[in-house]
Amino acid sequence: MRKGERDERLSEIRDSPTVELLNAEEDEEGMIDKETLVELNSQLTNVENELRRLKPEYQAAKEVGDRAQLRELRPSLESLMAERKMIKAVISGDAELDELLSMGEDDEEELDAEIDDSEEYEAEYEAEYDEEEESDDIFLDFVAIVDSLLGSNLPEDKIEEFTESEGFDVYRSVGSSPEDADEDMRKEFFLVVDALLGGMPDEAVSSFVESEEFETYRAIGAMYS
Repeated sequence: MRKGERDERLSEIRDSPTVELLNAEEDEEGMIDKETLVELNSQLTNVENELRRLKPEYQAAKEVGDRAQLRELRPSLESLMAERKMIKAVISGDAELDELLSMGEDDEEELDAEIDDSEEYEAEYEAEYDEEEESDDIFLDFVAIVDSLLGSNLPEDKIEEFTESEGFDVYRSVGSSPEDADEDMRKEFFLVVDALLGGMPDEAVSSFVESEEFETYRAIGAMYS
């Protein structure tokens, strides 16, 4: 997401009439409303998709030692990583919405100084993508787990009913190529699977909950539920 687009997204959130703190007497102080949370999650998806798009360019430039290309990419990557971190903090309640809205106002020379420290920057960027790749690996494991689980335990009538539902297209699309699924599709896939698990026999559900594979399901649920 380019700076202009990012600023426009932030402006949309800032100017939305739904962006307000709930009354402390009526609800927990500091919570953000549901519509703003939807906007933040959408913004987070856009930022993460842009980071994924830039990753091959960054890695290619790093492999051949193209310092000019690395320096050209770094301002965008630095800004995107900072924004991603802040959005997550706002969503989790560890930061205020105003902190996110004030991003992008740093002095350009200060940002250049941060970027010049290439070793520190590269370590931070690689750490960010270690996290991204771990998340991808977990999702691939999750797809394999639920595919086997549902195939072995979902009753025939539930399978037939599912194949005629709208969710089946999502399941088939993501299941056939999970590594290519974007964040929105992954979330839809999880919701489809979560509903299907309720159709399994109680003993199969209990066995799954007590298995090591359930920890993978729990981790994915924390990301996409």
